[in-house]
Amino acid sequence: MDEIKTSMESLQASYKTLMDTQNSCFDVKGYASLVLDYCNDTLTSYQLRAQNLSGRGVDTSNLFGLVASARTQVMEPLGKGVNAAANSSQARMALEHYCLYDGCANGTNFHMALKFEAMRMGDVLAAMSPYATAAGLGSNVTAAQASLASANSKISALGTNAATPDQLKAAWADVLSAAKASHGIFVALNASAGTS
Repeated sequence: MDEIKTSMESLQASYKTLMDTQNSCFDVKGYASLVLDYCNDTLTSYQLRAQNLSGRGVDTSNLFGLVASARTQVMEPLGKGVNAAANSSQARMALEHYCLYDGCANGTNFHMALKFEAMRMGDVLAAMSPYATAAGLGSNVTAAQASLASANSKISALGTNAATPDQLKAAWADVLSAAKASHGIFVALNASAGTS
């Protein structure tokens, strides 16, 4: 038994030495700062996309709210965690606890891309809906809305949990279905405008 205990203590000491070496070779805090910069740039890009749609007459207040929520729920605590980190382990822990997209097994996953695209589709569809209904495309609108409702239900069920590949695939399939239906409505409306 003493031999096993000695072996375990030796392994633990070797592991600690290797981890210290890894942490000194790889600047986790510097990497975390790069992740923060990337995520902030990404959120700025989402905000610009929302502004672009808003400039075209689409009500995108919910998209601006989504970006603000992402900053509050993910970026602020992640930034505080990274800035307060006294060592690589603490910086790594902050990175593993707050994810703008997916990937935090035991942390907060915001699912930004999925939420943004579903909301964006809903906003575009809402803007086209009165014209589509007047043009006799009400059933197309209903089909697109059904796909979005299904996507939003799946997104809501995820909460802030990590998503499995199958869960993401199913939610994205609904968003894609809504996008195709919305595009079909857009094409039909443009065609009818060209003939009138």
